[in-house]
Amino acid sequence: MCTCTNQPNPQAAQALLPTPQLSQLQPPQIKFPGLGPVLIALLPNSGPVDGGNTVTLFGLGLAGTTSVLFGDEEATIVGQDPFGLTVTVQPPPQDAGAVQVTATNAVGTTNPVTYVYVEQAPLPEPQATAIIPITGPSGGGTLFTIVGSGLQNGTVTFGDTPATVLGADPSGTFLFGITPAGPDGGGNVPVEVTTPGGSATVPGGFTYL
Repeated sequence: MCTCTNQPNPQAAQALLPTPQLSQLQPPQIKFPGLGPVLIALLPNSGPVDGGNTVTLFGLGLAGTTSVLFGDEEATIVGQDPFGLTVTVQPPPQDAGAVQVTATNAVGTTNPVTYVYVEQAPLPEPQATAIIPITGPSGGGTLFTIVGSGLQNGTVTFGDTPATVLGADPSGTFLFGITPAGPDGGGNVPVEVTTPGGSATVPGGFTYL
């Protein structure tokens, strides 16, 4: 007579376990039990009155944020992480001063955090005091340096013809470029520097030989 015992079959037991579907896997949202969304900080916490810059909200339970208010004005939401820790927005334009920022999702509205709108200082007007050299061949191609101040991001024209700008030093004292071709037969032309802050004419201009 044979005595038989049932041995556990690990493979059979594993086959009975349900296999999770990828679509069912969701990242956990980090939040305090029993509380709504919490706003901790803004980075940066100040910006221009024109708005449109990028601000990141840091907090807990922010997932699914549908509205972010800067004062009474709604910001543009450009991104948020699935864990509910950050929301990225572009603030609306506002007058200079402090406003309260809140975020709202299906659970509720956060506590307010202060954001400060600031007036941007006006861009300095460029000053051009000299050009080196002051003469060059009418065919163009002469390397030149304009000396002055506030010359960053400047463009240069010789008469009505734009020059090739190579760049300016970080202080805006020197601007470097290459002259364009000049008028047939040579002659003196005005040289003008234009930046976001305005325009300046170089005294004496440039003479094509």
